[in-house]
Amino acid sequence: MCKGAIAVVAVGTCASYGGMPSDYAPDVATFSMEGAASHSPSGAMGFFPDPIKNQPGFVLKYSQYAHSGVLASVWNWITTESAVYTDALDPYYNFITTGGGLTELYRLPLTWNASIKPAVAVPGCPANGNAISLTLASLVLIYLKKKLSTASSSLAELLRSLDIYLPLDRYFRPEYVEVDLQGVRLVKFPLFVFRTHRFLRDRAGCVYTYVANGTLEQAPLLTGCPKFIYWKRKLLKEYPADGTPYCAFSVGCKGPESTCPWNAVGWIIDKDIKDTSKLLANTEAKAGCTKKSAPCIACVMPGFSEAYQPFFKPLRPIHFRGIIGGVGMGRGRTRGGRGMRRLAVL
Repeated sequence: MCKGAIAVVAVGTCASYGGMPSDYAPDVATFSMEGAASHSPSGAMGFFPDPIKNQPGFVLKYSQYAHSGVLASVWNWITTESAVYTDALDPYYNFITTGGGLTELYRLPLTWNASIKPAVAVPGCPANGNAISLTLASLVLIYLKKKLSTASSSLAELLRSLDIYLPLDRYFRPEYVEVDLQGVRLVKFPLFVFRTHRFLRDRAGCVYTYVANGTLEQAPLLTGCPKFIYWKRKLLKEYPADGTPYCAFSVGCKGPESTCPWNAVGWIIDKDIKDTSKLLANTEAKAGCTKKSAPCIACVMPGFSEAYQPFFKPLRPIHFRGIIGGVGMGRGRTRGGRGMRRLAVL
């Protein structure tokens, strides 16, 4: 499938970074297969590297052994057509190891050919439907715009009038989806870019466009946490599900470590809504962890769930277990880890 694909989208945290199945289990014998890419007894791994757990992920690990000539002694279940697997995965290996997570990568034009194909992570436990749809649609539009750049069809002309941006962060997640039509912004939807633990407000020109009375109107998309105002007032929950609307940091909320939009824009849209102007409005969006007074467990982050347990205990500094060579994941504690010590002083 990888060989015939134009891109790979890893949906969910398990597919992206290994997720809960790749957690270390100290009471279980360590996975002993030679060259294992996971410290979990299951040997589970994601498509992408996880720098917090120090796991290289399937593509980097497979390519390492495929090119070293020792593949047969390591993963004998994929050696029958090893050349086919190598050809199929090499474009994604090249993408991951040559700066695939740079923020500006998806600003057109994009190097996209047989030797380098994009791979994008849409993590979450579970992954959000809006994030999946927006990512897939953006990739298809970007690809078609490149493919039909010299065509004379009406579709090609429409695509040439669009600018589609899908910048990735260092964990290969889309920061936002932006579509501009002849210089006019139609939508800029925030995905994995803003820290969850922030004031609930509009940021960085995040908007959506809708039709009202035959004309195009725009409204802002909010980011942040509805409970942050309680944090500023030092109103914290005493225990989970205590019935208060207060900030859940004291009962384990990982919002300072997480970059998740669903607490603001909502997890789902009201299926009975009739006014299209409110389709993406914060007031009509349902659910979202902190929006419903549950603590964020950082399920969209690499390191989940091991690095963020126990779920109902306050944050502690999170350290990278190691550096994965050639990927440029950064060093030391995460930004949220550095800020945690400040957050803990009330």
